[in-house]
Amino acid sequence: MENLVRITRIKREAFYQDLIELNERKKKRLIDPQLPLLKLSKYIAERTVTPQDAPVPECVTCGVCCAYLLFVPVSLTDSERLSEFVELTLDDSDAEIAVDRVLSRNAETGHCSNLAGTLGEQIGCTIYNERPQVCHDFDAGSDRCHEYRRIYGLEPRLTDMEIVTAICSLESIEIKERILDVRIVEAGAFSRCSFSADEPESGASSESVQLKIVVYLEDEIPHEIHRFEAGREIWFETDFLSLSLAEAKELIASASGARVIVACPAEGQDDQ
Repeated sequence: MENLVRITRIKREAFYQDLIELNERKKKRLIDPQLPLLKLSKYIAERTVTPQDAPVPECVTCGVCCAYLLFVPVSLTDSERLSEFVELTLDDSDAEIAVDRVLSRNAETGHCSNLAGTLGEQIGCTIYNERPQVCHDFDAGSDRCHEYRRIYGLEPRLTDMEIVTAICSLESIEIKERILDVRIVEAGAFSRCSFSADEPESGASSESVQLKIVVYLEDEIPHEIHRFEAGREIWFETDFLSLSLAEAKELIASASGARVIVACPAEGQDDQ
């Protein structure tokens, strides 16, 4: 018997609007960050502002990285392990075309719905062995980890001198231009015709939606990088975040064959 997969579907913009409101409520309970989070690495090997001899926090008595991030992407590979996730669908379309998958959030606290326990005391992940790759990649003890802990009051705030020193260190790092935003949108519809070798005169036609992937860098100029047919390929917007333009195009060229999908959902899925 196949494992049941619970998929909650919601229109993309409706999801983001909920996220904005949730973030506003969350910020009222937290301390403002002292350092720019996007410039802080999540890898301990790339620590720039944290002393090399600083102790690595115990995750089971922390949990703030899982509480702070409101958007945790679920890749195609992640989906094979998880029994539940949220699927974001294309706006202004009658068809439920998925453009992303994410973990659900607790509507009251904003924490990941898979987080169990009390932050800063005893905490755990109910899907630890199946958690998404982005969770695997986050290192305890990284620069971003320590900044999250300061936001939640689990570590002392930096002094003014420490802030100045940290920002100078961050500004000395050369940062490649990365994709900051991605949108998968409709590019139109087209008809597909199929014919039988035995009865070539009895052709059948069907209409399909064509999608395009548009990415934005710091220049805010839209760059179209790929077009594909809905139901024959599947891409998620978060597949391309933080990549360079060249890396995004290389990903498409190398993975397009693996992105061909079967349009019909597997038996046992529970759609809401």
